[in-house]
Amino acid sequence: MAFSRAQSWFAKALPSQSAEQSSSRLLAICCLALLCVIVFQVTLKGGRKQTLVEPAQPDEIVIEGLAVPTSALDIGEVWEAKNFL
Repeated sequence: MAFSRAQSWFAKALPSQSAEQSSSRLLAICCLALLCVIVFQVTLKGGRKQTLVEPAQPDEIVIEGLAVPTSALDIGEVWEAKNFL
């Protein structure tokens, strides 16, 4: 029903065109709008799926020319005390 209203509106607005030309033009506009919506949704969903990848930890870290294995640097939770006894 809405399509026939739009088709009749286009026919009145553009009287020099035949009804077939106006309906094909309306169909092309609707297809273009649908394509834009689909492309927007696909790109939006594709952007959400991307996750951040953490960089791989090196096997050794060089500190002032000394190569130290990363396992030796993992000493657990560090506590800081203001007053030493």
